[in-house]
Amino acid sequence: MKNLNFIVFVVGALFAISCSKKNNPPPTPIPTVITINSISPTSGSADTIVTITGTNFSTTIGNNIVKFNGVKAVVQSATLTTIKAVVPLGAGTGPVSVGTATLAAVNGPVFTYIPPNTPPPAITINSISPTSGGYNTVVTITGTNFSNVTSDNIVKFNGMSAVVQSATPTSLKAVVPVGPGTGPVSVATTMSTVQTGPVFTYNLTLTTYFAGDDVYWRNGIESVLPRTGTYALIKTILTSGTDVYLGGSDVPDSRHPVYWKNGVESMLPTTSNQGEVTTSVISGTDIYFAGYDGNVPVYWKNGVENPLPYISAGALVNTMAIQGADIYFAGYDGDKAVYWKNGTRNILPITGGNASVTAMVIVGNDIYFGGSETGIAVYWKNGIENILTLKNTYGAVSAMAFAGTDIYIAGSDGNIGSSNPVYWKNGTEYVLPTTNNVGNVYSMTILGTDIYFVGSEISTVDKPVYWKNGQEYFLSTDVLGGGLEALSMYLDNQ
Repeated sequence: MKNLNFIVFVVGALFAISCSKKNNPPPTPIPTVITINSISPTSGSADTIVTITGTNFSTTIGNNIVKFNGVKAVVQSATLTTIKAVVPLGAGTGPVSVGTATLAAVNGPVFTYIPPNTPPPAITINSISPTSGGYNTVVTITGTNFSNVTSDNIVKFNGMSAVVQSATPTSLKAVVPVGPGTGPVSVATTMSTVQTGPVFTYNLTLTTYFAGDDVYWRNGIESVLPRTGTYALIKTILTSGTDVYLGGSDVPDSRHPVYWKNGVESMLPTTSNQGEVTTSVISGTDIYFAGYDGNVPVYWKNGVENPLPYISAGALVNTMAIQGADIYFAGYDGDKAVYWKNGTRNILPITGGNASVTAMVIVGNDIYFGGSETGIAVYWKNGIENILTLKNTYGAVSAMAFAGTDIYIAGSDGNIGSSNPVYWKNGTEYVLPTTNNVGNVYSMTILGTDIYFVGSEISTVDKPVYWKNGQEYFLSTDVLGGGLEALSMYLDNQ
């Protein structure tokens, strides 16, 4: 009896499963279809190559059937999601369609066909907004017949190319580049000729850079530079476009010449594994650093080291300048004040001994060098030495600049164990204010009617300072604390 009940149970279960399958058939599979998401460009003439993006294309070129307004096109390449096809002659304006050997054709966006020898519609520029601004300002340009493909639009501010952020046929958003100046905004496309629009007024934006022991300050904000050693010294700052270069030395084992580009440190090659960058110049696409390698005066052009001729056991470069095709370096060779013009060593005349050049400026055909000779501040104009007046016993020159016909020379004037930060205007000495009457000036810049000096004020610890038009300002030392000096500066007015 038990066996009979078991058989009845099994038969009933099988019957139930059979009925369940009949009442719940498997789901119908979703058919695979082609989709067309976009085409680029959206207009053109015969032989224009159009990129079609979508899904479920054939990876076999010959299995894809592409038509422009119903006219079959040649397919150049194909993946599952991208097809490149050539616009056929006489296609006319109409939708782009794609089918394959196994999937039905679908229509995509309309392609505007431009007959051969028919000029594309002319661009018009109706307005720009805003009409003024500085570097990185986003400007909206409104008009007609722009390309809706962002990269096909060519926007310039006063002749300088700009990055286009977005595009429609009637509106473009473009970013103002660095330093174009005031001038018209122009727009062209890969299909249309350039059209000139309203004038954009470029406003200069001043960014201040100061640097010294381990740190630099951008607009007064202190930042520590990365280094491989225990101590770094930054003696020169320059910018090129949006790139910021700082040069100096790092001490991983001994002092080594280095530079930082946008905060990334790079070691410069040496033969002695000792040295320092003391000055730099950017000329076109070439970047020059100069200083010393061991006892050898050297410069690096685009990272390649070049030694300068010398005689004594100790020589180095303190300053450099480029005028036209001529390149000048200056410093000392032993106890001689020297300069190199295009690699040729020249000795500056002195009345005593132990002289050095620490600054230079070229104005027209006149070449000025500044420095010291046996503890006194001197400068040379076209090779003739001039002694600067001092109020104390010892002095030295650290920087020079011209404003119109006025020559400014900055440096120090003091006695043993103390010095005052000073400058001379056309030979007359002026003392820069300090709270403790002790300090140093290391660099200076004149921008318009503003005169900047940078250096340190000496009290129980060194304090980094700068002076603008005679007013002293203290730089922040919140990150590393006291004991810092500001040795170099650069004013970026773009």
